[in-house]
Amino acid sequence: MATDDYGMKQRAMEGYILERIRDGRLKRGGRAPSDRQLAERFGVSEATANKVLSALASRGVLVRRGRGGGTFVSSRLGAMGVLGFVMPAHTYSFFWRQFAGACNAALTRGYALQYVDPGLELSGAHVWEHIAEAGFAGLVCATLPPRSLPMPAVLINCTLPEDHTPYPTVNPDNEEGGYRVGCLLLDAGHRDMVIITPERDGGCRPGRADGFVRALRERGIERPELRVYRCVGGYVTIPTLVRQARKEHPELTAIAAATDPFAADVIRTLLQDKVKVPRNVSVTGFGNLREIYVMHRITSVEQHPEHIGARAAELLMDWIAAPDRRPKSLIIPCDLVPGDTVAVLHAR
Repeated sequence: MATDDYGMKQRAMEGYILERIRDGRLKRGGRAPSDRQLAERFGVSEATANKVLSALASRGVLVRRGRGGGTFVSSRLGAMGVLGFVMPAHTYSFFWRQFAGACNAALTRGYALQYVDPGLELSGAHVWEHIAEAGFAGLVCATLPPRSLPMPAVLINCTLPEDHTPYPTVNPDNEEGGYRVGCLLLDAGHRDMVIITPERDGGCRPGRADGFVRALRERGIERPELRVYRCVGGYVTIPTLVRQARKEHPELTAIAAATDPFAADVIRTLLQDKVKVPRNVSVTGFGNLREIYVMHRITSVEQHPEHIGARAAELLMDWIAAPDRRPKSLIIPCDLVPGDTVAVLHAR
């Protein structure tokens, strides 16, 4: 337990320093917090704070000037070059947490990271021509790039098979997350349940319904594939699907949603229909989005977006350092996050 706590504090202190470098509150060449200041802020010993600052110094982020000389932000940050982070503008924190993770990883290896919105001013092939000429050392892409980029790229939230893209990918383990949601509901005594998912399991969502179906099939639920309800954007809404599922499954006790926003809409629909959550129907989400609020803490799946962004940036920098060694794609494990939207049923 103590080891876990230390690790969490260490990561929090590193994140504190890196965030302030990233947003300019700590300037290159400027003084960084001292051992004592960091220790007091996070409630740890000065020895622990010293280890964190020394670790950042060993990675080139900080410079320590000997006994009593102080700790400073390296003036060489960004000297290795600039990486591009290509991502359409999003409002959900999941995507910006990926950017923050990539930025922190880039800083520790001497790179700067620049956000690029491919839809801001340019469109179609022209935006990639602009990106190709921008002088980036490499790209982390949350949108599919052309196959002929002049620099290395690593994709996130992309589930194309490896033989369909020349670029390695870093993705959350969506299928395992869906499987764990199904097992959670089954272990809580639910047998009559459905999942609501987008019509096209594209982007970062593939596999969630597949994992859910696999869990039900393993527990003896017949024809679980018929329990997948797909939301056709603009045509079939979440309220329509919720009411359809309850009509087709009169004993329905649980609805899994492939995203937290879907889960929020499911909960609102049930409340409008005078159905209590979770007393009458349990609901789960996916994504652990902190900004989603519907009078409940949604039981969800954490995908660790900061880690996804950091690992993608690390793979990219490794590839830049060794161009003839294409990195292998990575799958990042997901974790269940308990909330108050799942009821445990009595044995029937």
